[in-house]
Amino acid sequence: MSESMKPVDKKDRKLALVIVDVQKKFIIGADDSTLESAKLHTETMKKVIDMFREAGRPVIWILYEGPTCMEGITDDAMQLLDGFEIKDSDFVVRKYHMNSFNNTNLSDVILKNDCDAALIMGMFAQHCVVATYWGAFDKEVSPYMMRDGLISNKEDMIELVYGLCKTYDLQELEENLEIHKKK
Repeated sequence: MSESMKPVDKKDRKLALVIVDVQKKFIIGADDSTLESAKLHTETMKKVIDMFREAGRPVIWILYEGPTCMEGITDDAMQLLDGFEIKDSDFVVRKYHMNSFNNTNLSDVILKNDCDAALIMGMFAQHCVVATYWGAFDKEVSPYMMRDGLISNKEDMIELVYGLCKTYDLQELEENLEIHKKK
C-alpha cells in the first residue's frame, strides 16, 4: 500500500470539536424522550468541551438558522440548551441545511486550525449529526462521533449511529488531546 493510502491511526488525528444544533429550538414541545436524552448526555458533552478548550483545540458551534417543524418557536429558542456556553475563543458556523458542511465555511475553519478530523456531537443523532458526519468526507475531513455525546428523541438511533460511524470514547479522546495539546 502506498504511503498516501495508509490509514491514519485515530490517535494521530488532529481533532476539532464540532457541536451540532444544541439549541432550545429543537426541544420546545419535545417529548419526554428528547428531554431525557439531553439530560443524560449533557454532562459528558460539557466535559468534552472543557477538555478541548484546556488542550487549546478548536471548539466549533453549529447553529441552525432555518425553519423547524416545531411549534412554539420564540426568540429565546435560538439560545443553546441550558448548561452550554459559547466562549470568545470558540468558533460559530451558521447553517441552513442538515449537513453542517453544506454551503458553510466549516471545513475551512477545521483545516485552517491545523486539524484533519472532526469529533462530532450534538442533536439529533439520526438527522443533522449523522448528515454532518457523512458530509465531512466530501471536504477531506475525517469524521468521528463522540460516545455519550449525542442527543436523540429515540435512544436506539444513537446506538445505530455509533454502529455505523467511527467513534471516540473519553479515554481515547484524553489520549489524543494529550498528544496534540497546543502549547
